[in-house]
Amino acid sequence: MKQFMTVSHMVFRRTNPAVINPQGIPYFPFLAWVGLWSMIMHFAIAILNGVVFLKCVTRFSCDVFGFYVCAIYIQKGIQVQRPVCLV
Repeated sequence: MKQFMTVSHMVFRRTNPAVINPQGIPYFPFLAWVGLWSMIMHFAIAILNGVVFLKCVTRFSCDVFGFYVCAIYIQKGIQVQRPVCLV
C-alpha cells in the first residue's frame, strides 16, 4: 500500500537527510525536535493570535514567497511522477 504524502512533507523528508547526515546528526531525533518546536510555535501563534502580524508584511513579499513554494512543489511533483509516467 502506497502512503499518501503531501508535497511539502515530501520535500521536507527528502531534503533533510541529505543536509543533516553528512554533519553526523541522527535523523530521527532531529525529526522529533523539529516536530516538538513546530508544535510549540504553532500553539504560541494560535494563543497569541499571531495572524494579526501578517498586516505588517507587505503583499509583495507574501506573493514572492508563495511563488517560490509553488515552484518547489511543481518541481518535486514532476520529479516524483516522472518514474511513474515512464513505466
